[in-house]
Amino acid sequence: MPDTAAGSLAICVAALLVFGAYIDCTQRRFPNELACVSAALAALWVCFHDSVAALGWHALSSLALCGLLLLIEVLYRRFFRKQGMGMGDIKALFSMGLLSFAAAVSSLIIGLLLLAVYGASRHERALPALPFIVPVFLVLWFVFDL
Repeated sequence: MPDTAAGSLAICVAALLVFGAYIDCTQRRFPNELACVSAALAALWVCFHDSVAALGWHALSSLALCGLLLLIEVLYRRFFRKQGMGMGDIKALFSMGLLSFAAAVSSLIIGLLLLAVYGASRHERALPALPFIVPVFLVLWFVFDL
């Protein structure tokens, strides 16, 4: 497949992630429909950019990341009786992990650090995470090709 198809898919996935970050910022949610479409386009991008075999490894690593985050969130809610990371953040991270596992993990860490600094400076207890995670991911993925 020509690079133009992979490039177009990359731009579409990036636009969907930015739109998802906007929805998370305004409504504090990441719609299931948006998660499904972004994951499907991310999977297509992996197939065009690498191979179908690579998609399997990308999907397994992304599922492992999201499964671990889900387990941590469930345990956090059970023991502390508070909500931590939202499920929309985990759904968005699945699509990011399909595209680049290293960039997804790095953007999660950097984005949550930025969120903590911003929240502490504004004395906010709860803020949406995707507006911090998605821009970091896009810079790492597009600019640094991580």
